[in-house]
Amino acid sequence: MTLSQAQPHAFLRSLFQQINVFEDDFPSLESLQALGIQASQVSLDTEKHDTVKFDPCFFEPQPANGVLQRYPVDHTDSAGGALKLSPPLSVQDIMDRSLQIYPPGVAPIRENLTEEDRVIFETDPREEATELENFVHRHLLKARARSPSEETTLDRRTQCRWYPRHKEGDPDYGQAFDLSKWWELISHYRYPDLPRKPHSIISCVSMICPRETYCGVTTPELCAIACAMLLRVNHKPFSTCHIHPVLVLSYMGNRRARIIQALYDGKTLALQYSPFWNFADAERASLQVFVRYGLSKPVGGPGRVITTYPPPFPVT
Repeated sequence: MTLSQAQPHAFLRSLFQQINVFEDDFPSLESLQALGIQASQVSLDTEKHDTVKFDPCFFEPQPANGVLQRYPVDHTDSAGGALKLSPPLSVQDIMDRSLQIYPPGVAPIRENLTEEDRVIFETDPREEATELENFVHRHLLKARARSPSEETTLDRRTQCRWYPRHKEGDPDYGQAFDLSKWWELISHYRYPDLPRKPHSIISCVSMICPRETYCGVTTPELCAIACAMLLRVNHKPFSTCHIHPVLVLSYMGNRRARIIQALYDGKTLALQYSPFWNFADAERASLQVFVRYGLSKPVGGPGRVITTYPPPFPVT
């Protein structure tokens, strides 16, 4: 018996352990290649409303025209969430709201904040990322919950939240003990209609603020992706898949977000990542892209809709 047969998905388990102790939040392509990760940035097709040029493509976004009107926010949603993004929190804002009275003339810089206020300032990227995910989720929630009888471009309820029951070997859904490394896998959606699809869509958040000089995949994003893949290989209906295509909606600090297509084939992990969208500068245009991709249809290869995938899923 080979090592891979004795320890299925040993690569994935080893990868998750290694990236969770990474010191660098912005690993180089060489570092990723050394881990067995193939990563590349893909461009946008501006003539098709910023459609991401994934190749091969496993997720077809909803049509752009009128997407926010077709899938509006559910104002009756008891779960709440952001209807509009809050303005960025500045040092001056923190000083003005602080219980500590700052002397007149104190410069609004991080070094002049009290210890308590500095914690608020340093954790604000986490609040921004979480609020951004909630903001997009409010549009996705009603569309995902529609009944088959409702008029919608989604033929039926084609996405449902996936909650695998925890068992030994499952990873944690996030990292909280080191605040500077904080990340969380927020949601995991699958396609329940038959024949079963190997595709799923996840949302993740982290308090990383993207650098102008770095566009590569960040360590928190890698952790969330590896976490999702480990859950898939541990649980039905995905544990019998030969490939694992996952679409990632990744939200960060400074109102930045991007879309990643991840593909795991049992041996390697291939990542294609988009440029960042800036919700602070183009809130509505960015929201439209993420709603379109959050409600994607599963496809196989360039634009070909998968009707079955060999070998077929067992019906469970």
